[in-house]
Amino acid sequence: MKKHLRQHIPKVRSKKGITLVEILVGVTIIVIVFGATLGAMTQGYSGTLRNADEDKAAALAGSVCDTVATSIKKLNMENADDLESYFSDHADSENAVILAARSVVSSIDYLSTYNSVFTATGDYQFAIDFDKGSSVQTASGENADITGAVVTVSIRSARGYVRSSVFVPYGELV
Repeated sequence: MKKHLRQHIPKVRSKKGITLVEILVGVTIIVIVFGATLGAMTQGYSGTLRNADEDKAAALAGSVCDTVATSIKKLNMENADDLESYFSDHADSENAVILAARSVVSSIDYLSTYNSVFTATGDYQFAIDFDKGSSVQTASGENADITGAVVTVSIRSARGYVRSSVFVPYGELV
């Protein structure tokens, strides 16, 4: 009897395995997810590189500003005329301020500015605006006007120019 029952039971085909359509759908989903993830990671990495380049340029501009300001202070100039005549009397090869800037960045150029307009055309440049005024508060709490020079450094980065400025007073405040 057992044999007879077995003969009438239809054989069920095995459902093990997957079809080609299922493989293609799975691979397509994986490619879409991987592509989106890789795109986001690539964009984040390139943004990080641009930020690092800009930070490096800003640090370099600040370093040049500090070096130039320190070298101007060492000249002990009393007014704008003294500083302007120093720049007109000394060629680049013997100008202590320009040499100080080039000790930080060897290819930096000095731009003489007119009416405080600073337009950078190269990768590394600095300018000194003579006879600028600034108001400071004295120890007694009163405001005092002082004059000095403004050093502006411009360095090209991946996102454009990074500028740094510092005010250097003339005379006894140095």
